[in-house]
Amino acid sequence: MAIVNAFRFDDNAGAMVSDEESWYLGRRKTYYVEHLHVVLPDAGKGGSACLAYGGVGDPAFHHEVVTHARRALADREPGTAVEAARRVLAAFQAVSRRIADDRLRFLFGFSADDLNRGRCERDGETVELKNPSILKRARAIVEGKETVAGRGLVPANQACLAGFDAEDGFQMFCIKESDLVLSFNAGGFESLGQGRYAGGMRFGEHLGERTLAARREGVSASTGVRLLLESVLDASERFGQVGGRFRLLLIDGRAERGSRARLLPVEASLVATEIVRAARAGFLPDEEASRLLEAAVLEGGGPEKVEGQLFGAASDATGLDLHLRGYKIRGEGA
Repeated sequence: MAIVNAFRFDDNAGAMVSDEESWYLGRRKTYYVEHLHVVLPDAGKGGSACLAYGGVGDPAFHHEVVTHARRALADREPGTAVEAARRVLAAFQAVSRRIADDRLRFLFGFSADDLNRGRCERDGETVELKNPSILKRARAIVEGKETVAGRGLVPANQACLAGFDAEDGFQMFCIKESDLVLSFNAGGFESLGQGRYAGGMRFGEHLGERTLAARREGVSASTGVRLLLESVLDASERFGQVGGRFRLLLIDGRAERGSRARLLPVEASLVATEIVRAARAGFLPDEEASRLLEAAVLEGGGPEKVEGQLFGAASDATGLDLHLRGYKIRGEGA
């Protein structure tokens, strides 16, 4: 729930980022929900395809989709990322249909198939479905147009897919519960959920300053990771329901088999966020921030070691410590 952003670095690599915040019935929020999942590792016997999933909306919905998708992908390994994405779409559609069927059976005692046929079986007898008000509401449920009580503050269920295969390189796709189709992402970035406008603005500003040739060439991984983290920091500062720690998932077609899609440990993602926050606040030069991001995210440096290097390179270690704790230390508003 909250936000999922993704960004293409170049033809072979990209990443996704999400927060950990989740709301329940508009009254309680938690900071431990996992929104990013590797649904297809590239360690199988077939091709080099790998695929990752990031979902916003109801965490239980996405957990069910990911579970179904992993089973379908394990039964028959796909050769390309788009083939894997189509199976995830089928799982997404199946879960949406299951939820609609459960609601129809609970309220009226028939399923979506019965609604399409215009009749259902009840105690061995065929019952025609003719009541106009029931038919109207049932169609609204199947089409996803009826808002269920308690869902008012929960964003719509949407998913971003990012993957790689040797034939087409890095690719991204989007699935939305409102239309249930697989959309190919041609823009190089995606921002879904609460705060998506802030994320889109950050990506748009970056890409708008680059020539077409430069956009096609891409950016370094450290630049891409920093841009992703800045996009969710912007969202958390300006929009509600975005918060907690951020989590990074990397897709790198140049990496060794078995590690081309990897979800970074919580501690590594946290240190990377601290590095970006330090640079944004002026405690760290951009060049040093890039070096530390490479050490924390790409080279797998120990989080404690990299964090020590961060404070060692900061212009004011005490001030940075207070800044990361949430204190206002520069006299804003004075």
